[in-house]
Amino acid sequence: MHESVGLSLLRKICQFPRSLTVGVKENSWVRSPAWDVFWLHSGLWLTFLMLTTSDLPVQEMFYAAGVFLFWISHRFSSFYLAWRTQAYHPLLKNQQGRFVFIPLLLVSVVFAVLFIPESVLPVPVSVRILGMILLDFAWGMHHFAAQHYGLLRLYHHRWNSKSAPLSNKRDRWYCWGVGGGLVLIAELLHGTSFLQEKNFLPLLTGDWIFEGIPLLLRLGTLLVAGITIFMIRNAFLHDSGLPRILYILGIGVMVMGAYQLEPFQFFMLWTLQHWMVALGLTVHMAGNDITLKTNP
Repeated sequence: MHESVGLSLLRKICQFPRSLTVGVKENSWVRSPAWDVFWLHSGLWLTFLMLTTSDLPVQEMFYAAGVFLFWISHRFSSFYLAWRTQAYHPLLKNQQGRFVFIPLLLVSVVFAVLFIPESVLPVPVSVRILGMILLDFAWGMHHFAAQHYGLLRLYHHRWNSKSAPLSNKRDRWYCWGVGGGLVLIAELLHGTSFLQEKNFLPLLTGDWIFEGIPLLLRLGTLLVAGITIFMIRNAFLHDSGLPRILYILGIGVMVMGAYQLEPFQFFMLWTLQHWMVALGLTVHMAGNDITLKTNP
């Protein structure tokens, strides 16, 4: 009996090349294996903690500690990178509009939207705030995806700069498609389920939709797993190195968590990983400056 075309294609996609092995060069890590795993690959062990620690109060206490340790410092990390590190000085000098005028413009627009009288802008303040929250959520999705993309490109360049351009489009698609679009779909499915349970959507959705949400969540998990396996296979083909493969896996397991964890649990996981990566990169850049000053 001949195997189906679909099964044959699936086997080809998932077949890893036998001639390639996962390599690790001394300079393929940003700082060191242990340092990278703690800061930059935190998505892996944070997901493990979320899955193994089912006690919600314990998770909330852990998240509160994370907010205290990482959220406030992460807010200042981008400012420090742009204005205090030597690597950013040329960029800061050449793109003042990006670092000075656009932030000032954004602050001015926010104040204008909030404080313009309704006689001038006939939109209730509550609607304006809701609109800004939705805009902030969309921008946050882009912001998180851009951070993932930057780490994937960094790891690939440090390991094999010659083949790095070949995976550029796939990395973009993975970070914004999986790390952005599929996360949004997962949160919409969880939100629809919650609203249906509270009888907020009795007329908009039928029972069949509510009963189908668990199936859609499982299918979403399988879809993310399949795409992640495909990306890891391509990482082998392009000789990307172990650090990049681990980061691809970290994105995949976190997005699978978006479909399997409760929304607040995923929110804790997603934000903690983002804060730790941002802070870790800032600490690394600051350490480079200190090294340059002590060893000119």
